[in-house]
Amino acid sequence: MKINIPPGGIGQDVPITITPLMTPEALPGGMPPATFAAQSFSIDSNGVEPAVSLTVTMQNRLGLRAGHRLVMYYFDHATGRWGISGSGQVSADGQTLFATTNHFSVLAYG
Repeated sequence: MKINIPPGGIGQDVPITITPLMTPEALPGGMPPATFAAQSFSIDSNGVEPAVSLTVTMQNRLGLRAGHRLVMYYFDHATGRWGISGSGQVSADGQTLFATTNHFSVLAYG
């Protein structure tokens, strides 16, 4: 997994921890709405949020076809619901998924 953070995108040095969530049971609110499968992970930055949108890239473990468009969801712990964080697609060679997000939290491609 890779997170592309542009210069000045966070504004300070902060450790970032990425944790894959490998099963639907690992998700805090079950599966995001309208998804048949999700590839999920948690990004923790000790409460520091980015000032700009970031691009997240990861391996296409879902086997989606090249060019397939997808939605990036985030889990809102305050409401207990999933929301839309950004959008993305599968790379031209079908090997990776990439999408944009404007904050760190539990995220899922679907």
